[in-house]
Amino acid sequence: MRSRSASELAMITIQLSRQYSTTAHAARLSAHLRKKLRGSSPTPAPSTSAAAPVTNPSDSSQSTSATSIIQARNGSDANFETSLAESRRTQNKNQRFAALRALRYASPLSADASNSTASSSLKIVQSEAEKGKAKEQPSLQASSSAMPFPSTHSISMLKELHALDNLLDDLHTKAFNISQRLKNLELTRKSSNPIEEAWGPDRLSPQLSFNEDTWSAAPSSSEAASETKKDKRFDEPKTRLVFGNDIPSESNLGWRDSKGRPLSSVTYSGPFVDQAKKWSESISGCVSSNSVPIDKVSPLRDMQVATLAHGLDRVLFNPGIYWLRDPRSGIYNFDPRIKDILDVDLFDYAALPPYITSSKDPELATLTQKHHKKYCGSTSSMTSLLSQCYFLISGWRNPDTTGFSDAFAGLPSGFSVGAKLPASILLHYKDGYYAIDADKTAAGESENSNYVLTSLGKSMEKMLTATPEAYAKYQRINSWKLSEKERTQPEAYHYASTSKIMMRSQLDCHDPRLPRKTFDLKTRASIGIRNDRANYVEGSGYQIRRAKGVLESFEREYYDMIRAAFLKYNFQARIGHMDGIFVAYHTTKTIFGFQYISVEEMNERLFGGEEMAEQAFKLSLGMMEAVLEAATSMFPSETLKITVETREKDTAGMTVYVEPAESACTTTTTVESSTVGESAQDNGQQNHKRSIAQLDISVDRYLDQALMLGPIDFSHLPGRRIDPLSDDEIERRLRSSLPSVKWEIDYRIDPRPDLTQGAIRKNLDNVRAKQASLNSLILPNVEALNQREQYRTEELSKNPQALERFLEERKSGVAAGMPLAPGQMSADKVAISCSFLGNEKEKGKGKREEVVSDDVLTSVKQDQDMDLQGGSAGGIKSVRRKQVESSERQ
Repeated sequence: MRSRSASELAMITIQLSRQYSTTAHAARLSAHLRKKLRGSSPTPAPSTSAAAPVTNPSDSSQSTSATSIIQARNGSDANFETSLAESRRTQNKNQRFAALRALRYASPLSADASNSTASSSLKIVQSEAEKGKAKEQPSLQASSSAMPFPSTHSISMLKELHALDNLLDDLHTKAFNISQRLKNLELTRKSSNPIEEAWGPDRLSPQLSFNEDTWSAAPSSSEAASETKKDKRFDEPKTRLVFGNDIPSESNLGWRDSKGRPLSSVTYSGPFVDQAKKWSESISGCVSSNSVPIDKVSPLRDMQVATLAHGLDRVLFNPGIYWLRDPRSGIYNFDPRIKDILDVDLFDYAALPPYITSSKDPELATLTQKHHKKYCGSTSSMTSLLSQCYFLISGWRNPDTTGFSDAFAGLPSGFSVGAKLPASILLHYKDGYYAIDADKTAAGESENSNYVLTSLGKSMEKMLTATPEAYAKYQRINSWKLSEKERTQPEAYHYASTSKIMMRSQLDCHDPRLPRKTFDLKTRASIGIRNDRANYVEGSGYQIRRAKGVLESFEREYYDMIRAAFLKYNFQARIGHMDGIFVAYHTTKTIFGFQYISVEEMNERLFGGEEMAEQAFKLSLGMMEAVLEAATSMFPSETLKITVETREKDTAGMTVYVEPAESACTTTTTVESSTVGESAQDNGQQNHKRSIAQLDISVDRYLDQALMLGPIDFSHLPGRRIDPLSDDEIERRLRSSLPSVKWEIDYRIDPRPDLTQGAIRKNLDNVRAKQASLNSLILPNVEALNQREQYRTEELSKNPQALERFLEERKSGVAAGMPLAPGQMSADKVAISCSFLGNEKEKGKGKREEVVSDDVLTSVKQDQDMDLQGGSAGGIKSVRRKQVESSERQ
């Protein structure tokens, strides 16, 4: 066989392969190869002395079709096209392989062609063909007789043909799979706007079927609103992975080369001790999950952790919702006595171990000094700061809210506004270490605005872990029955540490059958209570009637919990090495059901998998350490107030405001007296007089040394995307064999000496305004509140000593209660009006209290009325004033 015949056969094989292509992409590829091969070597004139290919007589019937095609190719172009068309109509499904088998019988040496690899590229085939044509030209002129066997180059061409054939098969298969996936995606894509089809709080029933062309809230003559309305989910930042030379230009810091390796000229600098440098030079560093070890710390005593009662342990091992009472049959799944919740003021909280903040915990202080840690804190004081650090390192990755009913498509997605609020902490300095406490006053939280939910959480936790008889002892009228041991039982804690932080987590409950033994108890109030805390009495009538739906359903409570609380719950569970959380859904009056949510389930919703969840927790802790180190270096050995805000979208980054607690001030009076000239003065000799500092933090995020822009997503890396249409056991094993993703954070902390102290305080005031935006209360139903106050007083009157002690605690602020609304009667007034205290004359005076002016959070009018009544109440300070003074002393 001549090399010319081999080349012609290659082109014919490519032509024949077009009819077996499953997509247009494979057809275009074959046409492109045919064009390239034709243009690379012009076809010589037909020669009568050309040797015909040698075939095996026994296989003449199989090679007839291939021989006719080769002869047609030597004719004119028109005849070639006609012959080719006729041959296509007569060929069967195995024609292409018949041509190859004919060539395989042409020479004994061609048997080695079957050993060729299927990974040969098209480019190699083309280059080898061109080289073969150049080598064959002198051999055609020198040869005077037909060669009985093909040349060595022809044999190599046969091998290349086999490789080309296998490669085309692979391309066809892949093209078919891609086309099928695209078709499935097109079928699942909705044709109309999901927001218009949704039904929400303002529309309590789903829309009837309608035509998208005619449905519009606008007049028929105008354009439909859906045509111009943009889906808000499209506004979310997009994830993009940057490789190669684009890394230096796309990164915020520019510290790495095109391969994602740190530049040799970049050196990380820690916090500065020098007074001049710390106000002008940046702090830089790199955080990776391997650099943040988390170790368990043995406690100083044996911890006794409670267990679930009432048979509630069944919930731990069954996913989904457990109804307390089946809505269809009315049958109780658990003890009916736990359905009704005790009134918030009828439980004796003094009988429970008091909550100890991090700065006042002697055991935590001992462990911190014993293990030589610089910071210590509890889960409640650190999770808000950890959340802000996670928003920074993840690029505001939103939780997964898929899988819900269609009506939820119109509701907001991503983290809730409350979950994204800036965080404020109080960093107490004592004995060489810092204790982290939550700074609720600086965060703008109104006094006792969350009294009902926080107090009921303690009461319900005791109810779920104690028998009804034991729980009855903790009522105010029965608490005298409690023994001293029951009153002084200390809380159980779990301790863990990083390189610089000692962490404490309270242990609520345990079950030895769980993988990690312990879990957290969470009492989740319904949406009606959460959005209107002051009107909790009227809101307690809200019912959970169904499993799915936008309102009055467990699905809505779970949806809101993902957006608002899952991140906080996940960090708390990880700090305490817990297995999950046990959730009781209630309305402050009735419990409707229970659900156990494992840490793995939260990981899937928040991070997409266990690998990212583990690294995100460690990186958040590492970033928090860097923030605390930078803040304490600005004002060393002082108690500090720190406010942290992570900005979104175009202004992505973090801003940290640091000020000594003694000189803390959030008013803007200093802004007017501050001038630009003060900036130079502050940067110079008077740095020591600064009372506030602003730190701006910028980061670059790298996954396997590739720059990640937008929200972090491990599935964007090669081989890690999960396709639900084709995912099987083989692909899962391949993913599990992949090495761990290397997630790194480069950060730079820049002080702002260019800003005056007045300008920094103005920026801080703007942040505080955001924090206070969700802490205002709505005017409640005063009549319902007064009726509830009267019921509570009647119950406590069954034990006069219990009523008297409650009124004393209400005055002192121990049981302060919710802020009084205009027209609401105080506890003393209710007691007097019910003739449980005082005489009939005092009863007539106290039936109705005058309405206080617009400030619903003050109790000044209450104290004034008490002064008018005379007696011992005249010298009592207001509850608000007493709590502010007590917080300042702390």
